[in-house]
Amino acid sequence: MFGFVGRIEVNDMRVMVEPLLGPAEESHYAANYDLRLLKALFNHGIRTKVIPENPMGDVPFLPVEKKIKYVPSADDIDRVIAVANLDTQDYL
Repeated sequence: MFGFVGRIEVNDMRVMVEPLLGPAEESHYAANYDLRLLKALFNHGIRTKVIPENPMGDVPFLPVEKKIKYVPSADDIDRVIAVANLDTQDYL
């Protein structure tokens, strides 16, 4: 009974789900988000005793390149406020 969800075997689910993660050219952030959701879905299936194991459990996350974000200095912020029109300066 545990080997099946409906008429689909658990091992076949992985084959069906992996293409849904999309090609590698797409955003790795988006693919990792989808993978995270799929792993959570199958973990819920384990907790509710629908399936015995997570077929997505050993699928690795895609590498993500960390980007350093620019944080403007107080000087930069003051310069932006200075060039804004008078009505907008109150909001900045």
